Amino acid sequence: MFVGATDVAASVPLAIFASLGRWNPGRLVMPIILSFTACVLLIWLLGAGLLLWDRFGTDRWMALDVILPISTALHPWWYRRWPAAAAQPTPLLWRWSLSLQGVALGRYGLAMVAAPLEAMSWWPWPIRGFNGRMYAANSPTFAVGSLLLSRVGSRLERVTFGLNRMNWGAPTTFAWLALFAAIAIIGGGLALSARAGREALAAPRRV
Repeated sequence: MFVGATDVAASVPLAIFASLGRWNPGRLVMPIILSFTACVLLIWLLGAGLLLWDRFGTDRWMALDVILPISTALHPWWYRRWPAAAAQPTPLLWRWSLSLQGVALGRYGLAMVAAPLEAMSWWPWPIRGFNGRMYAANSPTFAVGSLLLSRVGSRLERVTFGLNRMNWGAPTTFAWLALFAAIAIIGGGLALSARAGREALAAPRRV
């Protein structure tokens, strides 16, 4: 269910990108998808011995996980010389917030891959090694998006990035929820700041 919710959330920026048909916000969306799919492929390869190769669909699943990072890597490479469309410098407060979020989530994602049982021992449900590494793909994804927008970004990119069973008796449950709440608050605030910036640009100026 957790992975399914992640996939649904990931479809939102992809749907925005596909419906517009422009490179903006592809500069943001493609590296995010590449980060997620590359992490998933790496984790699959590390845990290949645990896969049920005699089950129908396993080889097709692996083929999809190989194709996705390759295809999403091609577009940023092809358009690497294109500047960010309609981009503006990120305000200082958001620059620091996004930078700190990116670094923190990136380091936590590495810890989840290297030692999932220890890094995720405070999560509110039992974690196994392979499953823990699968969850790790989320953190680098957020980190890449945060760092990409920490210096410069368009209004559309900021809006795109801003839009993603428990043991309630455990003392760490609310800390876990607070982590995701903080990510949601930063994302929502970023989207609202992009809207405010658009209204400021549209307002008439006095000469």
